[in-house]
Amino acid sequence: MFPPHGLQAAESFFARENAGGAGRAYVGVFASALPSHVTAQIRVVSALLQAAKLLPADDLAILDPYWTLMAYFNSIRELGHAATLIRADIREYMNAMWDRQGLTKAIGGEEALKRRRFINRDLELTSRIQSNQIPEILQQLFSSVQSGGDHSAVDICLATNMIQVGLDVPRLSLMALIGQPKTTAEYIQASSRVGRQEPGLVVTIYNPARPRDRHTMSTSGPTTRAFTDSLNPLASRRLPSQSSNARFTQSQSRSFGRLVMRLSGTGRIHPLHRTS
Repeated sequence: MFPPHGLQAAESFFARENAGGAGRAYVGVFASALPSHVTAQIRVVSALLQAAKLLPADDLAILDPYWTLMAYFNSIRELGHAATLIRADIREYMNAMWDRQGLTKAIGGEEALKRRRFINRDLELTSRIQSNQIPEILQQLFSSVQSGGDHSAVDICLATNMIQVGLDVPRLSLMALIGQPKTTAEYIQASSRVGRQEPGLVVTIYNPARPRDRHTMSTSGPTTRAFTDSLNPLASRRLPSQSSNARFTQSQSRSFGRLVMRLSGTGRIHPLHRTS
């Protein structure tokens, strides 16, 4: 990081620490007892969607930050599978949740039916979307639930790493990470898309079949408390020796050798060992 921190971690050229801010809460779900990772996705996403209508608050402005769920995926393949879950399995599981929680007309009457959550609007923010449609999708994320009822705001938005930069919607405060991101920097960038104005909640649904997810779950406390201490090193690539941009001609090589001899005061040049 440049410039480095000063005497205190909060002293940085880039930002100023707000000790009084609410920040974000990070929660990990490691459902190793469930049949599959897909089953965990269905249950956690359904619970997060339904929880927004079960909160003890009548003011929709208080519920609005947690109305739209940002679902982050590590690949388009995983996202495509989840898109089918939204239209089938998640809706079916939410019906079962209503029966268990008494949100039926027979138990709670008409008031209980108003507490049910439906998925009316779902969006996708990936590289599959045409560039001219992205500004319109971003504008839809700004729609608040208090402006026109349940149908005005987006219920769930499926996204990949393209939201790491350029997505700045202050009303978003709820995110589900489907699997641990590949790097810590990606983890920080993705989760920082929520909780910018109101307290944020980031739920990571770990995949028990992946070693990276198991390791992150076992060390989630120290990793989350000190993000910058566990940043992954950047990969470097050595330029090929035959590249036209970095190739010396024979005359340039001899001239360079004579210059080295004059500067070193020796009459011979010992060739350096070439490393692959």
